[in-house]
Amino acid sequence: MRNCRTRHPPIKLCVPKDYGNTVEGKYNYLAKYKERLDSELAIIMAERKPGDRWLGVEKIKKVSPFSSPKTDSPLWRLKPNFLSAEKEKRIEMWKKWKSFQISYRIAFDEFRNGNRDVEFPLGTYKMRLQQNVRVSIEHVIFEISPPFE
Repeated sequence: MRNCRTRHPPIKLCVPKDYGNTVEGKYNYLAKYKERLDSELAIIMAERKPGDRWLGVEKIKKVSPFSSPKTDSPLWRLKPNFLSAEKEKRIEMWKKWKSFQISYRIAFDEFRNGNRDVEFPLGTYKMRLQQNVRVSIEHVIFEISPPFE
């Protein structure tokens, strides 16, 4: 006879303490269980905001898994790279990000033209792993003005 192995541990079934051995005890347990369910449902309904809608099973089945929610942003323009409530920090982050893009583009163009000793900006990852390029140890920030001042 083979030794039968499963991935899951054996299930341990036990009778709840409130269940009791009599028919009356079973009904009392079911009544307590229904009360608990009703109280949890009341809490869920109290937390629910007015205007919230639920799709339901039939509507969910009709939704394509390949569809995406509608957005007001123009096509291919929704690319959040960073976020900050403070305008100064947002401008500073934008300058660092744009400086990185410019530095990377210059270094990549040189690399493509055959210069294998070019130094890529700090933050370059893929080229360092795949092509073993040199990476700078400090950030280079260009003086550029953001488009949203």
